[in-house]
Parts: sequence; C-alpha cells; structure tokens
Amino acid sequence: MKSIHNPTVKVKIGSDEIEIRELSWPDALHLYHALLAQTKSFIDEEGKFAIDPQKVVGAITENIELGEWLVMKSAGKNEDWLKERSLSEFLDLASEAAVLNIGIIVTRLKNAGSRLREIVAGAKETLSSKPSDSTANSPTSRSS
Repeated sequence: MKSIHNPTVKVKIGSDEIEIRELSWPDALHLYHALLAQTKSFIDEEGKFAIDPQKVVGAITENIELGEWLVMKSAGKNEDWLKERSLSEFLDLASEAAVLNIGIIVTRLKNAGSRLREIVAGAKETLSSKPSDSTANSPTSRSS
C-alpha cells in the first residue's frame, strides 16, 4: 500500500513480504545528519550539492552501520532478525528503505522550494509593479 500520508514498500524476502515504512521524524533527522556527514560524496563536478539516488544508495552501502540501522528502523526489525538475512536480502531492503525515505525528503524539499520560489517571484512582481490607475485614482490616494 502506498499512501502519501503513510508511504510503505513491500519487499519479498524468501516466502515473507517485509514492509518498509517511512522513518519517524527523529529517525529521519538521524539519517539526514548521517548523510550530511558524507556531503563530499554528494558534490557534483561543478561543486554543487546534488542528491543522486545512486550516490545515496552508495553512501548507505559504504556505511554498513547506517545501512543496518536504516533497515532495522524502516522494517521494524531487530539485530537478531537482520543477522539471519543474506547479503542480497540486506541490500534489497537497504535500497528500498533508502529510496523510500530519501525520496520523501527530496520530494518534499523540492515541492517546498518550488512553492517558495513562486511566492518570492510573486512578491517581487508585486513590489516592482506600478500602481494601477484605479489605485492611483482611489479616494484614499487623493490629497486634499
């Protein structure tokens, strides 16, 4: 089930279907700060910050502890359960958990950025426009 309010992804592991869920706010902050600590891997050739899905998955798989933490938090599983997983199962779970949670962060930030740009553009347009004739001729703008 995918919902914009409670996004989940199901991953088939053997005969089980593991539900990967959106992180809680404190856990999302932890993930954000852990990825921020690896920011140099997110800088493109031009020196700009660029979140690329391959780089995010790479950063998580390079930082095994972060990958383990992300899988346990997103799947609601413990360390003992995780120890029973194979490498490919772990990587499938880590990838889906990263795609889901990083996707939420990126999508929401882009959406907010677009909305803020629209607001700022509208404010600039309003500030730079000349008063209309109707405003200039309104009763409150006349001097006595």
